[in-house]
Amino acid sequence: MQRWWSLVGSDITRYSDSVSRYSFKHGTQSLINAMLDDGRPDVELGTPVKEVHDLGDHVKIITSTGKTFTCRSTISAVPMNVLSKIQFSPALLSQKVRASEEGHAGSGMKFYIRIRQNIKPILMLASEQDPISTIMTMASPNEGTNLVAFSTDPSQIDPNNHAQVQKLLRRFLPDVDVVDTLHYDWHLDPYSKGTWCVLKKGQLTNSITALREPQGRIYFAGGDIDLGWRGFIDGAIATGNQVGQKVARLLNARTTPIYKTEKMAAGAHIDTTLNQCTVCHSTDASGKASVGPNLRGKYGQPAASASNFNYSSGLSESNLTWNEANLDRFLEDPAGTVPGTTMGFGGIKDPNERNAIIEALRALK
Repeated sequence: MQRWWSLVGSDITRYSDSVSRYSFKHGTQSLINAMLDDGRPDVELGTPVKEVHDLGDHVKIITSTGKTFTCRSTISAVPMNVLSKIQFSPALLSQKVRASEEGHAGSGMKFYIRIRQNIKPILMLASEQDPISTIMTMASPNEGTNLVAFSTDPSQIDPNNHAQVQKLLRRFLPDVDVVDTLHYDWHLDPYSKGTWCVLKKGQLTNSITALREPQGRIYFAGGDIDLGWRGFIDGAIATGNQVGQKVARLLNARTTPIYKTEKMAAGAHIDTTLNQCTVCHSTDASGKASVGPNLRGKYGQPAASASNFNYSSGLSESNLTWNEANLDRFLEDPAGTVPGTTMGFGGIKDPNERNAIIEALRALK
């Protein structure tokens, strides 16, 4: 609640606007249809994923029926509570698995109520110990009003019992008549195992960073792991946008990073030092740029010096030379070293890893 409050500038009007007033004019389905019209993907419904294998240069996905898909990269957007039910190879980070097995604390209930009366838009709040703690009006037809209600303890209320719901609702709105209710039990759904994500004690510190971390060609998104509107569709959209851009950079890279896989010849040695860089930067002798500029021969040169790449104004005006000290600063914190850079990379905190990359760049003549 403190995070939601801070996201709206600690203002009750903006809070109400954010969580209840504004919505898609033609429903969430209109967003789904727009995405389908734009990307024109193949859609496979009723196809549970059983295994995901990162094979280095591609990913193989196996469904519960044995059907196989192959792709250059994949994004997992399954809820946190079911992530551990899928077999990943190589295995997921232990923090991801542990958080999924623990499960988040999202055990509340959301249901819809249709009343006979027409009422003005309203937000009503009660103690979380009450059977119904929050009620908000929704877009309604000409006759009657649609409400959305929340309960933190599903054991206190049966949303399908119209008489019980009406009795509880009349504590907020005396004399209203309940016409119908609608509820789906997400706790019983094997593909959600809970409702909106509320992290348990310790999970924000110990799990959220790992849950967001990509592994090889497998990326992770979804409302459960957003840093802002976690548990909301807004969070799902935000992470989808962020991760989508990262995957686009990977797929658009001219130089495919080399990974160690089970197919590698016995005794062969592959230098993977620049793997993080070659996702977006080419390194071949042609000098051709990719998503980012070609890295060959750049050590010791002024920043933004390649004629075949359109650099950001931040880097063009930085007056940096790519010597050891400046590379170390930039690799640790790109945005802090060059404000305005468009390089979408968070930095490398391990000094030994940065030093190895710098030496590899020095040798790339």
